[in-house]
Amino acid sequence: ELLAEAGRYADRVSVNVELASEESLERLAPAKSAQTIKLAMASLREHIDEARAERSAPKFAPGGQSTQMIVGADATNDRTILRSSTLLYSAYRLRRVYYSAFSPIPDASKLLPLQRAPLVREHRLYQADWLMRFYGFDTDELFTSESGMLDLDVDPKLSWALQHREQFPIDINTAPREQLLRVPGLGVRSVDRIVRARA
Repeated sequence: ELLAEAGRYADRVSVNVELASEESLERLAPAKSAQTIKLAMASLREHIDEARAERSAPKFAPGGQSTQMIVGADATNDRTILRSSTLLYSAYRLRRVYYSAFSPIPDASKLLPLQRAPLVREHRLYQADWLMRFYGFDTDELFTSESGMLDLDVDPKLSWALQHREQFPIDINTAPREQLLRVPGLGVRSVDRIVRARA
């Protein structure tokens, strides 16, 4: 009932999964349940779809739903976090997954780390998330090491390009859109302009 009411007043509703690992959720946030979170997301998705299907129905969370994951509160690596995000995007058609670098607070649980996660890690996750949603990258393509962590020194797209030098250079006049999207420095808007100009 509270979710139904929230959706009538809010542009977007967020049900936060908090942690990518169910084991970590049980250990660090025992008041939360992965099953309850998933049920709430599914219920929101159903309400949103029903409101969009019926033109006369009142608007319900017209901006869709989102979620948040805390990064660095546990040992979960970036690959696992992004795989979890991919599943959430697919299962509940989320508009966004927000990544928040863990920052310790006074009198926190002793199970939590004493140091904050680097903000650049949060930034790299956002970049990788964007590449998967709008540039055609698969999660596993973005990782070059067995650690499952994104490179903090180089952005994920450049990191991928450096590992696949055999695919460059490309002919900007003939390369397909999918290939242009993989060129570091070219964004979706620029690529679409290039393709239109060629035509």
